Amino acid sequence: MVKVESLPTGGSRFSTSEGSIEVTSPSRHLVINRFRGLAQAALAAPALAELSKSIYASSIGLCVMNDADELTDYESGFRQQWTEWIRVNRRHIKAFHLLHSSSVIRVGVKLANVIVGDVIKSYPDRAAFDAAVEEFRSRPPR
Repeated sequence: MVKVESLPTGGSRFSTSEGSIEVTSPSRHLVINRFRGLAQAALAAPALAELSKSIYASSIGLCVMNDADELTDYESGFRQQWTEWIRVNRRHIKAFHLLHSSSVIRVGVKLANVIVGDVIKSYPDRAAFDAAVEEFRSRPPR
């Protein structure tokens, strides 16, 4: 069962006993997701519903920044749901970036990019990812 919590700084946390996703939106065009533990298929639907709301709030396109540095693994159903969401919403997404250090996630990104048209940009380095977040925070995408 997925537990839903409002975060004190805004946004939502979706969690199970094995993993969580925090979804925050510091501006209308920027969403930051933080993944921890195991990304289960059950976590995908509520997080993607939250992301979908952000798409409709942004008239200029959405930058989705995904911090998966603390993600230990993911279920294939989780990857499939996210890949399908990106494919369906591709025209509304200006950027989809992912920080990770896992070779398993790297393979998943390669598979997903084949389906969604090479939209997912990977970062193995925290500093580069954080710099991209700050750049998107300070200026809307073009």
